[in-house]
Amino acid sequence: MKVKERLDFDDIRLRYNISKEELEDALRQKNYSNLKQLFEDVGIYMDIKGGNLLLSVYVSDYLKKRCRNAGRRKYVAWKKPGLEAYRFSDVVFLMKDKNDRQIINILDIAPATYYRHKKNLYLSDYYKRLDMGRLYDIDYLKSVEGDLIF
Repeated sequence: MKVKERLDFDDIRLRYNISKEELEDALRQKNYSNLKQLFEDVGIYMDIKGGNLLLSVYVSDYLKKRCRNAGRRKYVAWKKPGLEAYRFSDVVFLMKDKNDRQIINILDIAPATYYRHKKNLYLSDYYKRLDMGRLYDIDYLKSVEGDLIF
């Protein structure tokens, strides 16, 4: 999926008003619970509250289901001394002092791989949660939820 398509999924919500009779019929039907479960399995949240039918998309869950990661496995950049992989926090910390070419050399990966992984970093929930004023604090970067393998 292209970057622009991912950004289009950032805030998708629909709210429909339904009448009291329709509400009672919907809640009584066994299909409602089945349909709700099917939607949740593909990353779509559905609920009826206060006479409103609410539909919204869990972006990360939806994209996992839609982009089923077919093809080659993800390349992992390993730290040299041990068997520990570079994480998002390590790369964000490097990006503050080094340019892309230097980071590519440190990670020892192909430029195309680096730019593909960097794009995924920028689109991740981890990067959106970061406090941009604390990017020089490696302990803070490692403590943020969603610090995945780069």
